[in-house]
Amino acid sequence: MSEDKETGLGRFWGTIVALVIIFSIVKWGIPFVSRKITGLPFALTVSGTLMVFYMTLTFAALFIYISFSEERFQQFLAPIVKLLSGGYGGGIRAVVLVLVPLLTGYMVYDKTVPKIAAPSALRIQSSRSLPAK
Repeated sequence: MSEDKETGLGRFWGTIVALVIIFSIVKWGIPFVSRKITGLPFALTVSGTLMVFYMTLTFAALFIYISFSEERFQQFLAPIVKLLSGGYGGGIRAVVLVLVPLLTGYMVYDKTVPKIAAPSALRIQSSRSLPAK
């Protein structure tokens, strides 16, 4: 019927695993391979903008794949509906509904709070390096 059923993963968890694998490849795999290919002593990292671009394409592709079939879409939504309706138990639902907003809020706060740090290196020019007047 589907690849996910053969491995024991549902559509939801298969999608989460696919996102984690693609993120890992872009975040750590590409720099590792770039270091081996170029022979440089440092890795060529993936910029934040390119990471957002790749992950947006991944989300879009997975969304199209999941929503292409009504059966696949229902299989994907089943664990979410079961959690929200209390199928896993009220304790687990309460923990998820408290932790997810708290973690999201902390991540947003951590990214937006102003950081106070000394400059890593000051660029000081001596009088010898300035052009003569």
